[in-house]
Amino acid sequence: EEALAQACVEADRANRAKGDFLANMSHEIRTPINSIMGLVHLVQRTDLDPDQRDKLSKVLSSARSLLGVINEILDFSKLEASAVTLESIPFDLQDCVEDAVDLFGRAAFDKELDLYVHSESDVPRWIMGDVTRLRQVLLNLIGNAIKFTEQGEIVVAMFKIGRASCRERVCLYV
Repeated sequence: EEALAQACVEADRANRAKGDFLANMSHEIRTPINSIMGLVHLVQRTDLDPDQRDKLSKVLSSARSLLGVINEILDFSKLEASAVTLESIPFDLQDCVEDAVDLFGRAAFDKELDLYVHSESDVPRWIMGDVTRLRQVLLNLIGNAIKFTEQGEIVVAMFKIGRASCRERVCLYV
């Protein structure tokens, strides 16, 4: 019994050390990413041609994705500690989905796949929710769809709840 109690103490200590490590590392990575995002915002305010503006938008979108991954790592450690909460903030659903799709445009092109967004006209543009987690889910779904699709198309489709589900497509129900 004494050995079991000692093992539990050691396991708790190891879990705390892992959580502290994840928190420290994510902070160390998050700081430069926020700097990159801030600098991109500043450069976007200058005179740029459309191609430069598009590339900077993709840099910003990628930085946001990386920040999301870091937040996911933190969330994982919070889940283990039963301390995760979902955000509920207003965000532009169309922009969120299109940004996620844009990140995979090159990968889809390289595999000769069509990748696009379809949104029914009755889908609200602004919704309340956790944009970071939605983005994480979209990136995982789209990435896997590209990885496992050999030919044809990948559609991120947005329908209001209550519509029939779509088949063999990445679907987002709002």
